[in-house]
Amino acid sequence: TALRKTLRHWVLWNTFIESYTTNRYRTEDLSGDLVHTLYNIAARDTPKGEDDMPPINYTVSEIDKMLGSAALQRHSNSGHTKKPDFNFTWAKLDDLDHEYAAMAQMMARRYGYGMDEQFLLKNGLDKKKQVCGFASDQRWSCRLALMNETI
Repeated sequence: TALRKTLRHWVLWNTFIESYTTNRYRTEDLSGDLVHTLYNIAARDTPKGEDDMPPINYTVSEIDKMLGSAALQRHSNSGHTKKPDFNFTWAKLDDLDHEYAAMAQMMARRYGYGMDEQFLLKNGLDKKKQVCGFASDQRWSCRLALMNETI
């Protein structure tokens, strides 16, 4: 189904990104201060031989105002998305694909999204870990493995 493909894509895309970076930022946590910090890091790390980045032309409070603006809210990336006609739950994802639902939930918690105990997927997940990397066909893949399993 489309939802199962979306679940798998989300897990694969985000684990691939994790393999290349140590820092992650949730878009809903963006603030003027964080934008300034990230811009300064990017400006500092400009590769040699490339033009320096120009100074940022907005204050922290101006960026905060832009981030909270109605115009920005109207331009979110959800206008083209077809909303499902059913309740979207972890249990529903688990029914579609237990392994990828479990990995998505592990990642969501790792990214700082809390959830009530009643919604946590079970089946021994506390004894499993997520393992991702390039498979023999050179495609990025992920799976659940036992904690003590050597990879």
